[in-house]
Amino acid sequence: MQARILSGAALPPLVRDSPHPPDRLYLVGELPRGPAVAVVGTRCPTRAAAAFARQLAGELAAAGVTVLSGGAKGIDVAAHRGALDVGGKTVVVAPSAFDRPYPAEHAEIYEEIIASGGAYVTRESPGTAADNAKFFARNELLVALAHALIVVEAPWRSGARNAAKYARELGRTVFAVPSAPWIHQGVGCVLELQLGARPLLDAREILKWLRERNLHPIEEPGARLRVVRAQLSLDF
Repeated sequence: MQARILSGAALPPLVRDSPHPPDRLYLVGELPRGPAVAVVGTRCPTRAAAAFARQLAGELAAAGVTVLSGGAKGIDVAAHRGALDVGGKTVVVAPSAFDRPYPAEHAEIYEEIIASGGAYVTRESPGTAADNAKFFARNELLVALAHALIVVEAPWRSGARNAAKYARELGRTVFAVPSAPWIHQGVGCVLELQLGARPLLDAREILKWLRERNLHPIEEPGARLRVVRAQLSLDF
């Protein structure tokens, strides 16, 4: 698939308004319009956290919210799959070019995301592979494209917390899923709550937050969310 180059006025409005907008982006697929929320977390989540991320993303996507994530193993791919489960829109914000997918084994799901009306967007030109430095730039772009950031599960030092740092700098609201302090994968969420993140228990809180900011239609999501929960059959 051929990536389109976005630059100048063609850059997404949320990115153009950020303090350090990129000169250009490379896009495969279509960036959905409307409310967008980024869901991030560790590559090595607990089973319950991965299931929660998938269900949360499914409920948001079923309500018309675009789910953004970074395409990595763990929480990221769970979020993408949750949106796909319900026929919703999701976007991969990647640290590498589309022809050099990271991780390579997720190339198939990236194609499924695009075929389902979502997108793969990156700062990196064709042929560019991921490296450590590119993940920081990816995280900043991910946050810039979103109206809010959700950290589902993250250890003390993690890319998810790096994304939360960018969110604070860009003025994006950070939500963190509370975690027991003895679960090392979730200690970063506890620290984010101490830094002022809003605690998140379910998708209804995000939908309410979006409606309060006129970023989502005024509608009662309860019935539809119950249908999504039944479809996904996820138990916690």
